[in-house]
Formats: sequence, C-alpha cells, structure tokens
Amino acid sequence: MNGPTADVRLISAKLETLRPTQITVGYHEVRAKRAHWKSLDKKARAQAIATHWFAAVLGPGHQHFVVDHHHLGLALIEEGLSDVKVMLLRDHDPYRSLAGELRRLGGYAKDMTPFSEFLWADYLRLKLPEKRVRKDFDKALKEALACAHDPEARYLPGWSGKLPVS
Repeated sequence: MNGPTADVRLISAKLETLRPTQITVGYHEVRAKRAHWKSLDKKARAQAIATHWFAAVLGPGHQHFVVDHHHLGLALIEEGLSDVKVMLLRDHDPYRSLAGELRRLGGYAKDMTPFSEFLWADYLRLKLPEKRVRKDFDKALKEALACAHDPEARYLPGWSGKLPVS
C-alpha cells in the first residue's frame, strides 16, 4: 500500500506507558489543554480522544516514544485519562535520517536552534523524491549534500554554504 498512511498503524495504549521524545513541555500550554478538556462535555471528550492520536515510534525495550502531542498527553494524564490511540509510525521519516546523516557528514553545522534537524528534513523533502531516499540512501545523501550548500538553504540553522559575491 502506498500513500501517506503506508507506514502508519493505529493501536490502543495506556497513556502512562508512553515515553516522551520531548525533554520539556511548556506548562502554560498544559494548563490550557487541561482547561479546554474540562470545558468539554462527555460526547465532545470522546470525540476529542477519537481524533487526537499520539504519533509514536517503537523504541528500545519495545516502548512507544511519542513524537507529537506531548502537552496534551501530560494534560490528559493529570486529568486521570488512561486509554488513548497511538499512531505507530513504522519508519519514522526517512528525511529525518537523511538530515541526521547530512549533519554528520558536514552538510550543516550543529546548531542550538530547537528542532533544526526537522527544518533540514523539511527542506530536503522539497528537493529529493522520497522514492530515491528510500531506494538509494547513499545517492540521495550525495544529492542532499549539494542541496545543503546551496544559497537557497541559507535560512536554515547551521547552514555552511557560501553566498555569491557580486
């Protein structure tokens, strides 16, 4: 099966067993999520849970590591909710892998900008077809290296290209 859901599987999970991939959360947003949850009636809460899946990857010890909805997850734990749906990503974004390897090879410098690897992955997604990245990663990496030094990428954190002198 091809398409955006080819690498996704929906499962049920206990919220407290999910592991975060985000080291911190803004507690102001957690409080806002809790307030919103409290404002919902029973039917609206059921609808919210049915439509807010926690994206996760399978990690060490076969634990599920959440890659999205960290604030909502903490808010729901604090509200006593335990059962949620998890959207298990089988192969978590080949462009993230490409961006990580690209940085390792010097395609861009390590930067303190939060989620810089995500930004690079999004840039590469526009430059290289996914089929190429999955079929011949090494070839895609060489192409990504060329793209990384292009002045068009200068807005990205850690960019190490050269601007043309006029």
